[in-house]
Order: sequence, then C-alpha cells, then structure tokens
Amino acid sequence: MAIVGLLTLIVCILGLVVYLALTAFSKASFIEVARICFAFGLLAFLMSQGTSSCSMGTSGASTSQHR
Repeated sequence: MAIVGLLTLIVCILGLVVYLALTAFSKASFIEVARICFAFGLLAFLMSQGTSSCSMGTSGASTSQHR
C-alpha cells in the first residue's frame, strides 16, 4: 500500500512541476496552485471527519431494536 501512496505523490509532484513550467513559473500560477491545494486539503479533511462521525452511531443500532 505504501508504494501506491508514494507513486501518487510522485505523479502529483511531476504534474505540478510540468504545470508550473508550462506557465513559466508566474506568480499567478503559484496562487492558483495554492488555492487548489487548499481546496482539496479541506475536502480531504472534511471527508475524513465525515466518515468517522458517521460510523459512531451505527455500531449495534440494529440489534438493540428487537423486542
């Protein structure tokens, strides 16, 4: 599993370098990259918090309803 994570990180960094090279390393492209990184970081954080909060009330809830 660690190799897949490392491979995705390498592809991400390679894509970032190619994008910045094609935009001639302008300040606007760095601002755009920072905005995208913030948005996806926030999305990943909220998704991880959402999955942990959804799993809290589901353990054993169906078995306690029997009468």
